[in-house]
Amino acid sequence: MFILFKKEFKAYFNNVIAYIFLSTFLFFTGIYFVVTNLFNMNSSFNYVLNDLVLIILFMVPVFTMRLLSEERRNKTDQLLYTSPQSISGIVLGKYAAAFTLFLLGTCITIIYPIILGRFGKLALSEIISSYIGFILIGGTFISIGMLISAIAESQVTAAIGTLGALLGLWFIEPITNSLPKDEVSGLIFVIILVIAFAAIIYVATKNIVIPIIVGLIGTAASVITFFVNKAVFSGIITKFFQWFAIIDKSYSFSEGLIPLASIVYYISFIFIMLLFTVRLIEKRRWS
Repeated sequence: MFILFKKEFKAYFNNVIAYIFLSTFLFFTGIYFVVTNLFNMNSSFNYVLNDLVLIILFMVPVFTMRLLSEERRNKTDQLLYTSPQSISGIVLGKYAAAFTLFLLGTCITIIYPIILGRFGKLALSEIISSYIGFILIGGTFISIGMLISAIAESQVTAAIGTLGALLGLWFIEPITNSLPKDEVSGLIFVIILVIAFAAIIYVATKNIVIPIIVGLIGTAASVITFFVNKAVFSGIITKFFQWFAIIDKSYSFSEGLIPLASIVYYISFIFIMLLFTVRLIEKRRWS
C-alpha cells in the first residue's frame, strides 16, 4: 500500500494536476483572506474555510478523476488486480495519495491564521474545529470522487460525474425541505427502496429468486408496519435524504464545536464509499 501511495502521490507532481489544484486552491484562499479578514478587519478565519468548501467541491473532481478510471483507460487495471497487493490496499493507497495532496494545500493555508495572530487575538478553538471539519468534508468529497472514478470509463466522465454528485449533495438540504412528509408517501418511498435493493442484489448475484424473496418480504413488512404504526413513515423521506446532507453537518465545526456525532458520520461515510469501491473492483476483477 505504501509503495502504491508514493507512486500515486508522485504522479500528481509529474503532471499538472497537483500544480493546478494547489495554485487554484491557494489563489482563492488568498482572495477570501484579503476580502474577509483584511478588508473587513475580521480575525475569524473560519469564515474563509467555510467559503473554501465550495472551491474544493469544484477542485476535487480534478484530482480524483484519474485515480481508477485512468487505469482502465490505459489497460493497466488488470496488472493491479493480479498484483500481490490486495484490492483494499490498492484503494487505500490511491485514496491516501489524493487525501495527502488535499492536506498539503490545507496545511499551507495555516499561514493565514498565523498572520492574523500577529495583529490580533485569535479564537483558537474555532480555527482548530473549523480545520477539523474542513479536512473531514474534504476527505468525504475525495471518497465520493474515488468511487465514481471506479465506475466511470474515462477521466472526463469521472470528473463530470463527481462534480454532479457533489453539487447534488450541496443542494440536497433545500430540496429535502420541499419533499412530502405524509405517511402514505413515506410507505411508497420505502417500497421503492426495497425494490431498488432487490435490483442491486440481482445485478450482483444474477439470481432472480433471492431478489424476489427479498422484495416480497420487504414490501410485506413495510405494509404491515404501516398499518400497525403509521407514524414510523411520517417524514421518512426527509430523514433519508438528510443523511446525505454532508455540507450541513459541517456548520457546527465553524462555531468552535467538535461534535462526535458529526466526526463519526464523516468517517462512516468515507468508509462506506471506500468499501463500495473495493467491492466494485473485486466484482470487476473476478468477472
